[in-house]
Amino acid sequence: MASKIGNVLREIRESKGLKMNEVSKKAELAFSSIRSIELGIISNPSIDAISAIAKVLDVPLSDVIAKAGYEEVKTDISDPDYIRIKYFKTYSDLSHYLTDKSNFDSYEILKVKESLLKHPHLQYNNVYGVTINGNAMSPIINDEDVVLINTEESTIRDGHVYCFRLGEELFIRYLYRQPDGSLLAGTESGRHEAFVVNPNQKETSSFSVIGEVFCLYLRVF
Repeated sequence: MASKIGNVLREIRESKGLKMNEVSKKAELAFSSIRSIELGIISNPSIDAISAIAKVLDVPLSDVIAKAGYEEVKTDISDPDYIRIKYFKTYSDLSHYLTDKSNFDSYEILKVKESLLKHPHLQYNNVYGVTINGNAMSPIINDEDVVLINTEESTIRDGHVYCFRLGEELFIRYLYRQPDGSLLAGTESGRHEAFVVNPNQKETSSFSVIGEVFCLYLRVF
């Protein structure tokens, strides 16, 4: 199901008579990124990506954000419409918590407006937020963006974004199943190459999916 921001961008694009590949080329974003945003696979793309698309569509960024009800996140709100989730400032903090969930010092509480997190059957106590650092998904996800991870969704669906652990490191990448049973970890950044993970091989037996990244571009302030 397409996200609200995806629907808004698709409707504007179609009203302008533009095709996705034209927007992709002019915005200098991968075609797969444009498609993923419009289909809701990437439900909350980074503001840089939205800005690039809005520029191509010749509409003010503020209009796109307003139509989509796009919001930022505040940490100091007591409004009952906000829910509380565990928030980790670094991948390392998240990794430590996943190893030892009695380590309460590794996270803070982040308050997020519930309307932003509409997701079928979502259990908020199974959602973690983490700040991106050294990511390989730019311009869809950029450093200092906060993503939300639904740890109940670990079944891999091709082309969706996941947080996974490989050895001691955490990664956020597109994952695609390969015919031989391996997984291709894809990226939008020219700075990082895609790589293959084979969960069945001994050297990658430490591979595990933490969860699906379902909400992107939240700014904590």
